[in-house]
Amino acid sequence: MSYTITFESSRFSLTQETPNPINPTPGLSIGEWLWPQLCENGIEVSEVEPEDWGWSFCAKRENRTYFIGLVGLPSERPEEPADVMIQVHKKRSLLELLTFKSQLDQNDELVKLIENLVSSINDVSHLEVGQNG
Repeated sequence: MSYTITFESSRFSLTQETPNPINPTPGLSIGEWLWPQLCENGIEVSEVEPEDWGWSFCAKRENRTYFIGLVGLPSERPEEPADVMIQVHKKRSLLELLTFKSQLDQNDELVKLIENLVSSINDVSHLEVGQNG
């Protein structure tokens, strides 16, 4: 199960990014914006790295590890905002998976923190937070 935070914004330089060497999917500038803000809030984070579907990094909060996925889709017209998606996955043990314990939910502190950080972007619009599978 994961949570997806989607929104539109002109905040990110998706067309100016260093290309993803695996797949030409933008998202690095989203990570470069989010990464230091999580650090400032006491979250331990790994480096932003390319994935075959975008960009990602790991975050650790109170002995819990999370996988953060980042994808941005620039608008075809430069004056319009880009579509942005941040995915949050929580790592759980096999026992937790089998017993449905420690599931990621809307009250998770990291999901709430990222949602608050995104909502603080000046031109953010169409902000949605939803649960996936």
